[in-house]
Amino acid sequence: GSQSAARERVIKIREQVEEYIREARRSIWSLRSPALETGNLVDALRDNGTRATAGQNVTFVFEQSGTPRRLSSNAEHQLLRIGQEAVLNAVRHSGSPSVSMHLHYDEDAAMLTIKDAGHGFDTSHPTSTGDHYGLVTMRERAQQAGGDLSITSNPGHGTTVQARLPIRQRDESSDEDSH
Repeated sequence: GSQSAARERVIKIREQVEEYIREARRSIWSLRSPALETGNLVDALRDNGTRATAGQNVTFVFEQSGTPRRLSSNAEHQLLRIGQEAVLNAVRHSGSPSVSMHLHYDEDAAMLTIKDAGHGFDTSHPTSTGDHYGLVTMRERAQQAGGDLSITSNPGHGTTVQARLPIRQRDESSDEDSH
């Protein structure tokens, strides 16, 4: 009857909207961060976290360990966006009084960890909260840059988002030219 026709229309509209969102995401995806053009990843991450928590009742703590090394500009860009997204999520959803961000460099990767002490959520049902928290997007960003992202969260015990992105292996002989 007319009900099924209406339902069809709704489905069509929803599909179009989802396509628009995908297109918008694709264009946002490739936007470069001006913070990285001028500064370095450490400062950009710290500034982002400070901005995301400004005016909120949330303490932001930033730590960095290991020897900072350059990642590819794409990897740095994705890491910055992951950090931004994770801090904003913590501020908006977790109810945590503090959010910490830790950037660690080891021999072959940069590891970014964002922790909050908020209410957390059940990661075994990510469909209800998954996209809502931008988790899918964060994971896609990490994978797109050749890394991976893990999220651990338990109701009542906060959430930890950890992204690990490889540091590009440079050809040592051409190293001088790039400086």
